[in-house]
Amino acid sequence: MPSKTKKQAKFMAAEKPSAEECAYLAGFIDGEGTLTITMHSRKDRPGYLRFNLRLAVYNTNIQLLERLRAIWGGTITISNRGSKWKPQGQLYWSELGLVPIIDCVMPYLKLKNEQAKIILDVQTTKMEASSGRRNGLSEHTVERRALAYARLKTLNKRGRQDAVKIA
Repeated sequence: MPSKTKKQAKFMAAEKPSAEECAYLAGFIDGEGTLTITMHSRKDRPGYLRFNLRLAVYNTNIQLLERLRAIWGGTITISNRGSKWKPQGQLYWSELGLVPIIDCVMPYLKLKNEQAKIILDVQTTKMEASSGRRNGLSEHTVERRALAYARLKTLNKRGRQDAVKIA
């Protein structure tokens, strides 16, 4: 049975990453990363939808993920996938923590540039928590987020895609 451990750090280090560090992480995201939106509803609150944003990179070299976390912050989870496999690490950022990272890597992303733009667009629709809980989201905002969710799901679909762009 796989097990997980979790290590956390602040969102980002105090120093702004260099252009070289941004380019390196962008390459890592293009090759070993994913940008996702998850959508949650609640049975006890009809019409309630919550959209969570996430950027994650994966690797079996945990030391590499630790070095990236020293620069970029984030949370590392380690999954032990059984005796035949090395443990797999996941370094991830959520919500506001991923915005400065995407801003930094955006000029260097080649394969996941469109996904990053969608994540940033959805983040601009986020309300202050108290206002959103008190008044709910506008129909337009929910529709905009749902369309972004569907588009990102299509872009992240596994398997052959007819229109894969490399910028």
